[in-house]
Amino acid sequence: MQLRKEILELARQLKLPGIVNCFDEVMQAAAKNNWRPQQVVAELLTAELAEKTARSIRYQMGAAKFPVCKSLPEFDFTVSPVNEEVVRNLPDFRHFFV
Repeated sequence: MQLRKEILELARQLKLPGIVNCFDEVMQAAAKNNWRPQQVVAELLTAELAEKTARSIRYQMGAAKFPVCKSLPEFDFTVSPVNEEVVRNLPDFRHFFV
């Protein structure tokens, strides 16, 4: 248990929140599936990369200062160069994401 605390503290000091957040889950999966050490490291690094990517996207979206998200019925086509007829005639792909 002491080693776990040390690893998590080191990951915090190194600013690796993805590893901190998934450490226990990865260790449990490793024990259950008899992963080799390389697989454990790969899983931890994959989680860290996913965290950094998500954080970067959140930052970029905030920095872009996009206007508030609106649904299609709320969109004002009169103040936009977007062609309303084209948009309204696009296929409805929502049924693919159910």
